[in-house]
Order: sequence, then structure tokens, then C-alpha cells
Amino acid sequence: MFTLSPVSDRVARLRKLYRDSVPTLDSERTRIVTDYYKTSMNEVPVIRRAKALYEILTKMTIRVEPDELIVGNVGKYFRGCCLWAEYSGLKWLADELASGRYDQRDAKTAYMTLLPEDREYLISVADFWEENGVGAKLSAALPDEAEALDSTGVVNASRAKMNASPPGHFNANYRKAIEKGFGAIRREALDRLDELRGRVFGNDAEKYFFYKAVVVSCDGIIAFAKRYAAECRRAAEEAGEDRRGGGRPKAGVPPPPGKKPSPP
Repeated sequence: MFTLSPVSDRVARLRKLYRDSVPTLDSERTRIVTDYYKTSMNEVPVIRRAKALYEILTKMTIRVEPDELIVGNVGKYFRGCCLWAEYSGLKWLADELASGRYDQRDAKTAYMTLLPEDREYLISVADFWEENGVGAKLSAALPDEAEALDSTGVVNASRAKMNASPPGHFNANYRKAIEKGFGAIRREALDRLDELRGRVFGNDAEKYFFYKAVVVSCDGIIAFAKRYAAECRRAAEEAGEDRRGGGRPKAGVPPPPGKKPSPP
């Protein structure tokens, strides 16, 4: 019979920090994307998405947690999450906040605390994303026949359901990113742009904008990695030798205040 080894002190501390932290929803990503989208109405969609990603990666909060060896965060807080307003919209959230249903959630129904300033902001931009989100554009382009397909329960195609992230999200070519690196991918895109320069005919325009978007996206990811590298260096300067060698840091970052759900 296979027996699991006891967790290390470092992992035990991380587990305790996670369990003691309050799940928190924040508006930071929505603020960044909304500010950019409001000033880029006429941008080519694929370029707009790439530039929005660049804005997020160069402005969002980055975190290096106590005892952490692999860094990365989605939301502003340690145990938190953000919102993808440009896909799913915010009407559902505004409705839940208005009815009080959001605050009736518990650990079993995905409770997440939401600070007052974030509540007010998210409600204030709900109408904007109802009109300008991806879901609104897809719903307008959906053929009438798709409604009949939705009744089969096989596809997710109704207009009411188009304000959601695409099922399965996207399957990225992670092997290429890891083996070649984003600097090499960026150079490859620039080479393709050079080949198209002065010779953009027919569908070549689509390729031209795609490769430009690849360059912008790579710029954002590279900047994001450099931000994390700088934060790791800063954290290392404040920590003792044990932390720099993978041990325990001097101090942690406290979770935000809020209601604590029942433990799992």
C-alpha cells in the first residue's frame, strides 16, 4: 500500500494561510479593462484584445506569498478572484447585489466577500459591458437556427447563454511557449510582418493584424515576467537566508477583512 509522506512545514504553513484567508472578489481587472475599452472603441478587435491584455499584465497587482516557491495570482488578494466582464458581463452580479442574494452565499455556494468600493464600481459599469461585451456581439450575430440547436442540450448556443466564457476556454500551445520563449515567438511574428510589409492583399490583412497582436501580447507577457522577477528580488532582499533558500520568510501578507466561510 502506498503511503503519502507528511507535508513539510512550509506546505503546512501555506495550507493554513489558505484556509485562514477570506475568499475575496475584486474589481481591479475590470477597472483596467474598462478604462482601456472606453478609449479604444475603433480599434481592430484582435489588436484591442492584445492591448487589453498588455494593460492588465503591466498594471495588475502581483503577489509573492510567504513560503511560496511558484508565483502567480489571478486576483488582487491572496485567496481571491477577478471578473472577466468583457466576456460574461456584470448584469448577473449587479442583480445578485441588488437582491441581496450575493451576500446570502456561503462556502457551499461559492461565497466571496466584496468590499464596498468594489461593489459600487462593478454596479456602475454593468450597463457598459451589457452593451460592449463579447457576448452582446456574439448574440447579435447568432443565426436563428442556433436557438433550435440549443433545445437539444448538445450545444451552448442560445442568445441567453452567449454572455459566458467559451466552453473549455482556449488550448494554448504551451510547449512552444516553454521551449522557445516569448522573445523568440515575438521575433517570429515580427519576421512574418516583414514578409507582409507592402504586400497586404485580400486575407493578408487578417494575418497582418494577427501578427501585430502576437507582438503586443508577447510584450505584455515579457513585462509581466519582469515585474515578477523584480518583486522576487525585492522580497529576497527583505527575507533571511532561509527564505532565499526556500525556507520560511520573515513575514506574510495578511488577507483582507471580511466574512469567513465555514471550513471545507
